[in-house]
Amino acid sequence: MEDNSLSRYKQDLKRLEQTRDRLKREILEEKMMNSLTELVFEWDEDNMDDDGKDESERQKQLVKEILNKAYRHCVTDAILLQRMTGRTIFSLSNGYVGIRLETFYASTFASLLHILEDYVQSFVSRREQILELTKYLENTPAIKVTCDDAAKSIISIIANLGNGLIHVSLRYEDLRSEFPTKVEVKQSMRQVSNDRKNLVIEEERLVDKEEQFYYLRLTPAFISTFGEA
Repeated sequence: MEDNSLSRYKQDLKRLEQTRDRLKREILEEKMMNSLTELVFEWDEDNMDDDGKDESERQKQLVKEILNKAYRHCVTDAILLQRMTGRTIFSLSNGYVGIRLETFYASTFASLLHILEDYVQSFVSRREQILELTKYLENTPAIKVTCDDAAKSIISIIANLGNGLIHVSLRYEDLRSEFPTKVEVKQSMRQVSNDRKNLVIEEERLVDKEEQFYYLRLTPAFISTFGEA
């Protein structure tokens, strides 16, 4: 039941994101039309007393300025759409992620820095969340928080229960987000086999423990899910 609910929520979120993107495009188109209208009025007012200029030349100049204005807006629109796709990063060795400068129109550093800010802010948030949770659990040696990759995109929380472990795995596949895109909480318990000759490990996924990590920062999510340490 929980998996069905989560799937439904994800579908609803996807529809909302599509609606958001559509509204952004409509707003951009509205701004473009308003800007072109203002340009026509401004150009007409500037040339009302210019009776010496040939009418055809004035029309050509007006069309040229309108096309230039439209072109600039189309470029802005193209950059916006490129940012929405998220196809600006690529994987490097050892878990590093690179950002392609040539992805952006005319390879402008301004565009690169604009989207890079999203990645940096999310990285800082993930890093601070790890430090905050580590600080909170510093007097609880049975629980360890680890993160080995430079992007802080894979976080593990392991709690030693004596006869087993609880392992929380958080993956941030969208590096522009401070919340994980994939959460798994598993419990591993050591049990004596039926013949009482061997120890066996039984693993169970605790789906009901995963939801809070999608919406809360690490420390509040941990406390809400497992209680205070």
